[in-house]
Amino acid sequence: MLLLIDERRPPPPPPPREPRRVRLPYRVLPSSTTAVALYVVAATGTGPVAALSAMGALIATFRALDRALPYKQGLREHKQ
Repeated sequence: MLLLIDERRPPPPPPPREPRRVRLPYRVLPSSTTAVALYVVAATGTGPVAALSAMGALIATFRALDRALPYKQGLREHKQ
């Protein structure tokens, strides 16, 4: 009686390669640096200049978060 089961299996797939270096998030980087710079100006300045730079820093922070998040509609889009 012949046994028709082949015991040979294909080799396992190679392990995934990890990148050699970390890539910078170029979409988030400009807004983040703008926010940090405006926060520094707001912390060191006085008067209307500090107030305007604080508002600009807040807006730049929100823009950086918006670009960093993968879903435009928030988690509602993810839960579908």
